[in-house]
Amino acid sequence: MSAWIALGVGGQPDNPAELYTIPLHALKYRYAEQSYLQQFRHKDLSKNFYLDMRYYTLR
Repeated sequence: MSAWIALGVGGQPDNPAELYTIPLHALKYRYAEQSYLQQFRHKDLSKNFYLDMRYYTLR
């Protein structure tokens, strides 16, 4: 079973300036540098995302 963390940064709670969706298994430490989190950043916040069950990734 996959577990993900949705992390909104800046802006308003219902409209964050940046959104990161991070698989729980990718967080191995208590904190993460912003440079590491960039790989999980959603570039277009106007698009919805979903779990691709074939590859177990968010798209």
